[in-house]
Amino acid sequence: MGGFIESPSTETLAKLARTKRIPFVEDLGSGAIVATEKLGAMEHEPMPDETLRSGVDLVCFSGDKLFGGPQAGIIAGKRRHIAALKREPFFRALRCDKLILTALQTTVDLYLAGKSSGLPVLAMLNITHDELRVRAEVLLSQIRDLPLHTAIGEGKAQVGGGSLPRALIPSITLDLRPDKVSVEDFAARLRRGSPPIAGYIAGGKFKLDLRTIFPRQDAEVVSALRSAAQWN
Repeated sequence: MGGFIESPSTETLAKLARTKRIPFVEDLGSGAIVATEKLGAMEHEPMPDETLRSGVDLVCFSGDKLFGGPQAGIIAGKRRHIAALKREPFFRALRCDKLILTALQTTVDLYLAGKSSGLPVLAMLNITHDELRVRAEVLLSQIRDLPLHTAIGEGKAQVGGGSLPRALIPSITLDLRPDKVSVEDFAARLRRGSPPIAGYIAGGKFKLDLRTIFPRQDAEVVSALRSAAQWN
């Protein structure tokens, strides 16, 4: 929400909850475990530990999104409230299975070992502008013989609607314009390919944002572009 809006602070609500002797639960959604303002031009996203220190009894957040693990919901907080939740019969229907728990444990172990930069979402957020440009130059050198007008462009990557919705990170794009078919047709060919490649069209060009592509996938992108550029 933007404009003329106002919301009470977590500390204010926590004080009110204590006065009324009712549990205070806050849903963070994003699951940020690292300080997001250190990852780039992004605002600070509240983290579970600091929210609990503000007086919240229970905090809920996603196991995926900025946390970087499997899709799951995590509830943390005061022991007595967690114990009460586990006694609720509905808990049995909603509990995570062993595969989800194993993936969550693996994700947590990476954080504890100081290796969270290896998580895909954090790797995408941490990659530098210069690294993206070097990759773009290498990719373009491998497709210059194709019937495409190619260039390196500038873009903005959005973190997500549920996680840092206002954050836009500078990025590098591959700008492609086919010689013999429309940009729309070229984009459709890439989506139908194997593997399918999804980009966006802007300014009459098909754009691939390299921040959304892992370096290990670059060879597959080149192969897909070659297949889509066969007009016959």
